[in-house]
Amino acid sequence: MKKISSLLLLAMVFVLAISACVPVPAVSNDSIQTQAVMTLTAMASLESTETATPQPTETQPTSTAELTKEVTAIGPDNFPEDVNPLTGEKVDDPALLNRRPVLIKVSNFPASGRPHAGLSSADIVFAYAMPGSMSRYIGLYYGKDAKQIGPVRSTRLIDPEIVQLYQGVLGTSGGDAVNVLPKLYNLLGNRYVFQGLCPGICDDGHGWVTTVFGDSAAITQFRVANGEVPQRYDLTGTLFDKVAPSGGTDTPKISFNFSSADKSDWTYDVATGKYLRWIDNAPNYEEMIPLVDRLTEKQLAFSNVIIIEANYGWYDNNLFTTDMLGNIAGQKAKFLRDGKLYEGTWRVTDPNKPIQFFDSQGNLFPLKPGNTWINITGINTEYTTDNEVPVINFREPGL
Repeated sequence: MKKISSLLLLAMVFVLAISACVPVPAVSNDSIQTQAVMTLTAMASLESTETATPQPTETQPTSTAELTKEVTAIGPDNFPEDVNPLTGEKVDDPALLNRRPVLIKVSNFPASGRPHAGLSSADIVFAYAMPGSMSRYIGLYYGKDAKQIGPVRSTRLIDPEIVQLYQGVLGTSGGDAVNVLPKLYNLLGNRYVFQGLCPGICDDGHGWVTTVFGDSAAITQFRVANGEVPQRYDLTGTLFDKVAPSGGTDTPKISFNFSSADKSDWTYDVATGKYLRWIDNAPNYEEMIPLVDRLTEKQLAFSNVIIIEANYGWYDNNLFTTDMLGNIAGQKAKFLRDGKLYEGTWRVTDPNKPIQFFDSQGNLFPLKPGNTWINITGINTEYTTDNEVPVINFREPGL
């Protein structure tokens, strides 16, 4: 205010000086005052423009937590080129994913063929019931290969359905030419490899049902050599998250039995965050021993263990039917990860896309990144407990 008063005084003196020294027409006092005020206004405006302090623009504060928050989930779509959409993990060689998954049939009986070879390298292992109180497996190899997988056994009616869901190639020792192979040809065309294609599927020289083994890389190489073009197939649809979802029931151990002569346990290992597999020490079915991979001599360990219910039926006295592709509405599932058991469902949303898993609210259930073991049980399955350990017993159709 003091500065503005000085300017006003200076302006009045300036006007008076001009009036005294230079003849000018007579003007009224009102006119002089008006000129002084106009001069003051212009100078004040100039002063304001020159000395105004710029005001900072308003910005939104950035949370440090937001900047450092780790993204733990990946999928179900748009996986990076170096991430396996069936495990949610990076692969050593992304070019390996430019192929069809190789699925190889593995025997679990006779028990003399144990321990199995190559199952620890599989992205997914499917286990399902066979007539006669026993089970067989299918190992899926996509992000990794194994040079010896087996023992390899013959195909069954369920196999081409699983292979179709993963757009894969089936390796098997053979199959029923009347009841099974027509379905295989119908669904897979030429996407199969039988025993005799060494080194893809071959006997080790002993000529017995437990001496045939597969080589997943050799099967891929054989198909490429015979005209299959390497390409990336759409195997998306699975959600993975390093962080376990809320809820669930603490379940450090679970038992799954296809029969009293085909028993298995899963125990959670806190140190590795994996479920370790145990199997009966046949013919002593009450004793459980670690199931190891004969290639690594280490116990099988899986990030996820899933039990899904499916509609088993009788095709004849030697074959089960199991409708996998027809499960569009969804059937019950149980998920084990990080020491907890969750309830949900599974269903086939596309006959050419992997099985999808959902929680009890219908949202995609997040699997733990890593390998997965899937037991395919029936809708007649019996659920009990033994000393607070959940026990799941498969029951044949009609029982």
